[in-house]
Amino acid sequence: MSSPEAPLWKEAVNSEVESILQNHTWELMDLPPGYCDANWISDTRDSKSTSGYVFTLGGAAVSWKSSKQTCIARSTMESEFIALDKAGEEAEWLRHFLEDIPIWPKSVPAICIHCDNQSAIGRAQSHMIEEWALNTIHVVLLSFQGGHAYLSHLILRFLRNVDLKSPPSSKPINGVSSSDINVDPSCNLWFRLYLPPTTTTTLLPLLIYFHGGRFLTSAANSKVYDHLCRNLAAHLQVTVASVNYRLAPNHRYTSQYDDDFETLKFIDAHNYAILPSNIDLNRCFLAGDSAGGNIAHHVAVRYGRHEFEKLSIIGLVEIQPFFGGEERSESELRLSRGPFLNVKRTDWMWRLFLPIGADRNHEAVRSSVQHPARAYRHRFTLECPKIRSSAGCTLPEFSADDQNAERRKFTLERPSCRSSVKVATKARSSLNNDREYRDRYTVSGGDVSEVVKLPATLVAVGGGDPLQDWQRRYVEGLKKSGKEVKLIEYPNAIHGFYIFPELPQLWYLIAEVRDFIQSQFARNA
Repeated sequence: MSSPEAPLWKEAVNSEVESILQNHTWELMDLPPGYCDANWISDTRDSKSTSGYVFTLGGAAVSWKSSKQTCIARSTMESEFIALDKAGEEAEWLRHFLEDIPIWPKSVPAICIHCDNQSAIGRAQSHMIEEWALNTIHVVLLSFQGGHAYLSHLILRFLRNVDLKSPPSSKPINGVSSSDINVDPSCNLWFRLYLPPTTTTTLLPLLIYFHGGRFLTSAANSKVYDHLCRNLAAHLQVTVASVNYRLAPNHRYTSQYDDDFETLKFIDAHNYAILPSNIDLNRCFLAGDSAGGNIAHHVAVRYGRHEFEKLSIIGLVEIQPFFGGEERSESELRLSRGPFLNVKRTDWMWRLFLPIGADRNHEAVRSSVQHPARAYRHRFTLECPKIRSSAGCTLPEFSADDQNAERRKFTLERPSCRSSVKVATKARSSLNNDREYRDRYTVSGGDVSEVVKLPATLVAVGGGDPLQDWQRRYVEGLKKSGKEVKLIEYPNAIHGFYIFPELPQLWYLIAEVRDFIQSQFARNA
């Protein structure tokens, strides 16, 4: 459907369908149910099962397939579930195909798929999976580490649609206990508090964590994040507060930032009435991964512009923060088919998160929103409304040393406008001497140069992450704004590597974060 011949092919289909309708002997109808089945371990040589499905229309088969499964199923239920997923992919393609035909009735209803295995049906209806699914994901990830970037649609569907939950546990698990604390029940705002094992009276740092999920999925009680936060609490020797915030698309920008910042104010107001007495509120950290890294930055910017009574943030940890832009970066193009994340999926996620009508030049998206030269032009236009781009007399160019700004010329809407050169020279001088506009839009969230309390920042980047160029640009923006920032890179890490304890990069990351927290904790003693 995406080949160069696809438009011509669709046009031919539309023409044929129109002629069928005009002769009044046929009518358009919805796709009937599909059927799927599996043959468990049909080949003893490789112990792999076989999946099969068929979709019919008007009594004739229009789509069918029988193929060997790519992973080894340990039961008939597992093999049937895999076959059901493959049939679901084909049903989704058929629906999209019908939607591409302009004269087909909209919207195309969902397609029912028949399966003869009650265990697989029950598993699909309950939205639950067993450890075999996670093990399959780990195997594929490890194969990617060896240079094989294949990731099946089955795993993508699991990660997108299935979200196992873990309850809090007052009984320590691996030495870490947890409890849930409500912030605002009206919007389901709460956080899970993880207490590490400790035998000393030493005060512990508080790590306020914002989970990932592209603003759309996951929660503070998601199983993967419950495991991650327990590992952080145990190995970093910190108390972790994992925030559960509202999700898009039901709650768009700025709901997530608002919820997480409200949590900071709630902790500051209630402090030791809800927290253990061995927490040092004067030395706290913000952390987040993916969308949570984006949130952590924006919450840190808000923190820098707000006065807190007891809470003091001294460090910011961003793990593969979710930034982007309207144009395509080199890494996005090179890793357009990377596991978990690609350009099409990120574009879709931004559309569901941003205000309706906003593009990816929005301040929530970009890690480098606007060049200082463009910020000057924007301010200059606002201050001199008569000045526009047209064929008239030109104003002086930018100097070559103006932060390496590209040389641009500005023209007057009316050549007869008085004192044009003086106005332009004055505006350019204002830019050079005014730090607010010189550093404007260096990083997302607006002008961070004026945020005095923006804490030291640690940013983790993966070589298999399509967003890595935006993350590096974010680091450079912080440096240009005079902020303390450290970049750590893992060349073989894909986006989301930190939720898989089997991958060594997670433990390298935990060691780096531990060193960062200890150094900041000592500096702010």
